[in-house]
Amino acid sequence: MENAIIIGGGIGGLTTGALLSKHGYKVIVLEADGEVGGCAGKFSKDLFSFPVGATFRMGFEEEGIHNKILRYLGINVNIFPLSEAIRITGFSAPLSVFQNRTNHLKQLVQVFPHYKENLSSFYEELWKIARKVRRLIGRVPVMPPKTPQEWRYLFSSLGLSDVSLLSSFIYENGC
Repeated sequence: MENAIIIGGGIGGLTTGALLSKHGYKVIVLEADGEVGGCAGKFSKDLFSFPVGATFRMGFEEEGIHNKILRYLGINVNIFPLSEAIRITGFSAPLSVFQNRTNHLKQLVQVFPHYKENLSSFYEELWKIARKVRRLIGRVPVMPPKTPQEWRYLFSSLGLSDVSLLSSFIYENGC
């Protein structure tokens, strides 16, 4: 039996540990914080706990990456999507993070009407990138690519309309 030590108990470390364990590795996950979760964890203030990170509201849809990994690991989880993932108070009106992105944008524009054009253009660009990234998920290239083989696989996974994403990969890689 091979041994593996995973540094960090965030979503990436826990996923890696679970996948290695499924393939026969003896895994130890080391986490510096008092609990696992990393950026997908939570923070507490007084008597309240708040979920943080992008993973609390995405990836669990039928073809989402978390759902695919859970199925691969043979883990059955009942998932109950919420239309409103978070509600934040303290503005002129409550601000909600909605699962439906159109409703989310409408809510932002209601709370911050003087930023309507900026919000709309920002989210349109974000959604355009997300559509391209979503097409890659089925092929799951290594991100960020580092070796020539990983770059070759990434290029073979991209369609012509996806080439604009390359600048994001290079930036993420610190090049």
